[in-house]
Amino acid sequence: FLSHMRGVLEAMPDAEFEEQKKGLERKRREEAKNLGEEANRYWTHIDSGYLDFYRRNEDADYIQNIKKADVISLFSEYLDPSSSKRAKLSVHLRSQKPRPKHVSEAAMNAFVAHLAEAGVPVDDVKWREELEGEPAVSDFTKYWTGVLAERAAENVNELLDAVDGLVQRFPATLDAEGTLRADVKLVEDLKAFKQDFNS
Repeated sequence: FLSHMRGVLEAMPDAEFEEQKKGLERKRREEAKNLGEEANRYWTHIDSGYLDFYRRNEDADYIQNIKKADVISLFSEYLDPSSSKRAKLSVHLRSQKPRPKHVSEAAMNAFVAHLAEAGVPVDDVKWREELEGEPAVSDFTKYWTGVLAERAAENVNELLDAVDGLVQRFPATLDAEGTLRADVKLVEDLKAFKQDFNS
């Protein structure tokens, strides 16, 4: 696609390029259609932390001075796959909400052994069918709460308290954290990261 786009830019007549510029400029200068749209425009600048309220007009003014040769030069240098200066930005977001933990096969076996030590009879085939793979801790606990209630086991909560320790001791493969390459920059403070662009 990018290689094809270079040909499209080079083959584009100057008159068409000027029309594209005018259309883009009109779009940047377009007034907000309603109060909600206007509020969103301002809020975007406030939320980003840049407070660049004149950005749309400045962009529109800048578009007037752009020449076709400038666009082709920029494309050739930074977007063309054959360019030596071409760069890619890959963004990986980490959720601030902790991921739900899972119970590994080893942790499940250890829990069943824990129940056996406490004298609770367990149907080995049934629980393996119900809890395939690495179930979430909440599903695992819910299943065993029901089973232990059916068996009228004493100290149900005490028996289930062992689950968290076993999950820590035998981590599930679904909970494995990937490691970042040495050349990857991890952004911890978004405001400080954005200020680096301005300096």
